[in-house]
Amino acid sequence: MVCSPSEHWEQYRNKRGQDEVIQQALDIVDFHKLCDVASDLYGNGKRCHANTTTFAFGGVNIVFELIFDDDAIWIARIRFPDKCYPQKGVDWVLESEVTTMRYLCTSAHHCTCTFCIWA
Repeated sequence: MVCSPSEHWEQYRNKRGQDEVIQQALDIVDFHKLCDVASDLYGNGKRCHANTTTFAFGGVNIVFELIFDDDAIWIARIRFPDKCYPQKGVDWVLESEVTTMRYLCTSAHHCTCTFCIWA
């Protein structure tokens, strides 16, 4: 069995409420809606739940595991709340990241992940 990514996130386990920025990000995420969207994208009637007790964070993002009924694991990356972004309705950093991932998946590089949705 393959280990889950969160097995490498030990230093971040149970940090809820210990950091104002992290708590603010956790408070605004609708994990039920996130799992509904992920389950619809995954298909085959597989449901998921978000592991909100273990996460990783840095810079401007926080990541969680979405664990499906068949033990598949997706990583959900969510931007920390920031009043400066997006600028004029466009998040240029996110747009650049999406473009880079698309290039990597369509070029001669090996793509080991699938980019499903961003908002």
